[in-house]
Amino acid sequence: MKTFLAPILLALLASACGLAPGGSPAPSSPVPPSGADQLVFRIETRGGNVPPEWSFSNLPSLSIYGDGRVVTMGPQVAIYPGPAMPNLQVQRLSPAGISALLAAARDAGLLVGIARIDHNGVADAATTRVTIVADGRVHRIDAYYLEGADDAMVPEQQRPLRRALAAFLARVADAPTFFGPELTAESQPYVPHAMRLLTRAGDAAQMPEPGLVNVRDWPIKAVPLLTAGVPAEGFGEAARCVLLEGGALVANLAVLSAANELTMWRDAGVTYLVRFRPLLPDETGCISFPDRGE
Repeated sequence: MKTFLAPILLALLASACGLAPGGSPAPSSPVPPSGADQLVFRIETRGGNVPPEWSFSNLPSLSIYGDGRVVTMGPQVAIYPGPAMPNLQVQRLSPAGISALLAAARDAGLLVGIARIDHNGVADAATTRVTIVADGRVHRIDAYYLEGADDAMVPEQQRPLRRALAAFLARVADAPTFFGPELTAESQPYVPHAMRLLTRAGDAAQMPEPGLVNVRDWPIKAVPLLTAGVPAEGFGEAARCVLLEGGALVANLAVLSAANELTMWRDAGVTYLVRFRPLLPDETGCISFPDRGE
């Protein structure tokens, strides 16, 4: 990681002087979106042989926004059952850090528009999706089975991009080194502006670990689990997606956060399984579900 940071710092210093490291005029950094809630950069894993509930709750591992917010998945406590809510954390990245990120992505050859990288001969693997927004364009790379070390099964013309993407993500994964002082060290819990709930009636006795199930009374009477929201097609019979926001979310976030993954909720005499999916700053509503495919 240290061997990569030095070229980045040299590039930033040269850019400040108007020159590239070789002495030629330095290309200007790609321009990020200016809106506070506009996405700049995202890494997420999609698809694979996973149950629908996982796809509904799945969150990107890293999202960076126009105002510098960096939302990541924090450490998860090693207990069972685990918390119902994901441990999302938020930090801040300076404008210089965002510029350095986009310049590094450009220099790695990742500003390619919409691209897909295949890996033949592997079934039910996940797809790594990287989204970069710069100069008013969305660049998105979907890399199937990126974690596979051998790229012999990758179409030959796609191999250079695959290698560049894998190397770039390995560097970004060490965020403190990659961004240096441009990333604030203190992370705080991320407080969502809204949350999607996946609800479905269920029987506590039919749960995999019925002895660990705890049934609580649903605390939000204005949001009845039987009828609230819209049908969640593809997630099981009578499953619904409910959008929780505003005062209802603020008043009940602490109660919902105290639940675990085996908590069930009783509402009007019926028990329900409820999966929580906090919305990120660029996400809205129940219509655009997280993609269950690649």
